[in-house]
This record gives sequence, structure tokens and C-alpha cells, in this order.
Amino acid sequence: MNKKSSSRIIARKLIVYILLCSSLITLIFTSYQLYLDYHLGRERILDTLQQIEDSYLQAINRNVWTSNEKQLATQLEGILELHDMQYIRIEFEGNVLETGQNIEGNTISRQIPLTYVFDNKEYELGTLFMSATLKNLYERLFSRVLYVLLTQGIIIFIVSIFIFFIFHYLITRHLYKIAGFLHSIDINKLDTPLILDRQSGQEKNADELDDVVNAFNEMSANLASSYASLNDEITERKKAEEEISLQSEIMKNINEGIYLVGLDDGKIKYTNPEFEKIFGCNQGEMIGKDVSIVNAPTEKKPEETKNQIMEVLINTGEWHGEVKNIKKDGTQFWSYANVIIFDHSKFGKVLVS
Repeated sequence: MNKKSSSRIIARKLIVYILLCSSLITLIFTSYQLYLDYHLGRERILDTLQQIEDSYLQAINRNVWTSNEKQLATQLEGILELHDMQYIRIEFEGNVLETGQNIEGNTISRQIPLTYVFDNKEYELGTLFMSATLKNLYERLFSRVLYVLLTQGIIIFIVSIFIFFIFHYLITRHLYKIAGFLHSIDINKLDTPLILDRQSGQEKNADELDDVVNAFNEMSANLASSYASLNDEITERKKAEEEISLQSEIMKNINEGIYLVGLDDGKIKYTNPEFEKIFGCNQGEMIGKDVSIVNAPTEKKPEETKNQIMEVLINTGEWHGEVKNIKKDGTQFWSYANVIIFDHSKFGKVLVS
């Protein structure tokens, strides 16, 4: 996946997450607000019914007592004009006075008995029935929902666009720069620092991008140093291998027997073909054996001869003289040996003879 397609995916995800989160918050807030508005609307309708009972009931009782139907009709028309009232009915002495439409469903109704007190005696006159509709409340809530969703949707969209551009300016454009830099990085140019197109913060005000850039540049510097050290080590190793190869070729083709002995352990590390021929050994057969194996017993044991020579070498760095040797088949012979200490790149300090 290339850098541009990746950037588009990040941008789409950012916009989608912003819209989803903002929409969810808006829906929760709107639902709670509608819940409050619904209960407030119901309370207002109940207050209207209570207001009718408190303000009109006494006059209605009096007009029903006096059978003043004209005045009752006027009162009913006045009550019907109140907010959300849809139907009023009075039943008394077999008569029915009503106004409005008695539509069932989505209503709040109340039925109140009509009484009148005369000569300290209460008389039951009839019944007042009132019905208020919830239709207007639902319509107001629906209109409010549409208004809130429309306005909040516009606000969310505008805010999302601003957030996207701000985030792009502060973050994503630098991520593109970092990705492009990493794609074009060269192992031979690790000393080239990563620099973003922004004002670097002071150490105390450095942000996360500064930390990423500093960490990457520090890592690149360490890699460059390690790579240079590795190159130097490889070069030195190649030189050492070439020297060893050259020494090996020289020792293989020289007409004298040569062998290397470890200074620390006295073990034979290397024998050239001429040495193996002199002692009658197969190739590599002597490797790892104690050097005293080539000394023939005299008035001294082979180990004593070895220790005497080693002591002189440690004190002076060289030894020259005749020594009695013994071949693999037991044949003894005298030879003149020149022994020096040599610092070998592979075996360390060795005796060369």
C-alpha cells in the first residue's frame, strides 16, 4: 500500500470516528432534552386542566344550578380556546352541552363532578368532562428534533472539517514526511537527520513528534556509528585473514619444519607440511597435542626439556639451541631450533619454531 492510499484511509477513519462520536453525543443529548420537554409539556397541560377547575368550575356550577345554558355555552367556548384543549362536555339533568372534537388516543382527560351548595346543603348537579390533546406536544417535539438534528448536523460537519485540517496540519502531514523519509533511507547515508517542516519545540515544550524525531535521529546516529565500526572490523578482519593466508602459504612452502605452540597451554596449534614430513605424521595429526611429544627423552624427561625452553622464552622472548627430537616411529634425531614468541591474530601469543 502506498503512502497516498494510506493517508486517505487515515483521513476517512478520522472523519468517520469524529462524525460517529459527535452524532452519538448529539443523539444522547437530544433524547434527554426531548424527555425533559415531553414531561414539561405534559405538566403544562395538567396545569391548564387545573387552571380550568380553579377558575371556571364555580361559575359553571352556578350556571348549571340556574340552567343558564347560553352562559354555559359561552364558558365552554372560552375553555376550548385554552392551549391544547380539544373537547369539553357538561352533563346535567339529562342534558348534554359539548364543544370541540372528542378524539380518542393521545389525550389527557379529566372528569369533575358538578355540585352546588344551597342553604348549607350540597347538591350534585352533573359532570364536567375535559379532554386535552397531546398531538400539538408531539408535533412540537418532532419539529424540535428536526431542528436539533439539522443544526447539530451542520455544526458537526463544520467542526469535523476543522478538526480534520487541524489534525492534518499538526500530525498527518508530518507522518507522511516520516514515512517518505523512511522509504528513501540509505544505509550509507544514516548520518542524514530527519527534519520536519515545523518549528521544533524547546526541550521543556517538546511534544510527541519531537520525541519521535529525536529518537529516530539518535537511533540513526547509533546505527551509523555501529555500521562504521562494523566496516572497520570487517576491513581489519579481512586484512588479518589475508595476513594469515599469506603466512600460511609461506609456512606451507618453506623448506624447514615450522610449528606453532600456544604460550599459555603448550599445545601445538599448527604444523606445516615439512614439519609433518620430518616427524612422519599425517596432516593435522599433531594439532592439539602437548609440544613435549616431539622431545626425545635424554638425561631429562621431555616435559623437563619443554619447561626449560618455556622458562627461557618467557624471560627473554626467544630460545636458540640444539634439541633431541623423536619421530612418530620412535626414531630420534638432533635438530637446531630457533624459537621466538609471536602474537598471532587467530591463536594469540604462540611460540614459532
